[in-house]
Amino acid sequence: MESLEAKVTKWRAIAHTLRQIECPKVANAIVAFTEAIRSNLQLSFKVGGVLAKLLRTQLNGDELFKCCKDLQTKKMDLGGKVESVVAKRYGLAKVIAN
Repeated sequence: MESLEAKVTKWRAIAHTLRQIECPKVANAIVAFTEAIRSNLQLSFKVGGVLAKLLRTQLNGDELFKCCKDLQTKKMDLGGKVESVVAKRYGLAKVIAN
């Protein structure tokens, strides 16, 4: 049977070996994690830029829609004015003819 000191020495050797094997894995995992966070931040920045452009485009679209509605309203008003001018012209033509 192994003595207690021999078992402790054996387990220390195993722990030392595992530490030598696992430390590079942990270091590589930390590096990979750091790269993932950096990549995530870059993507978040890019998504923020795209959302800002989308918002500007939507606002521009809203402004264009408002301008289009205003122009349609002006067109209808001008159409009404043209009709009234034409009616006055015919009225004046009748007055002149009489």
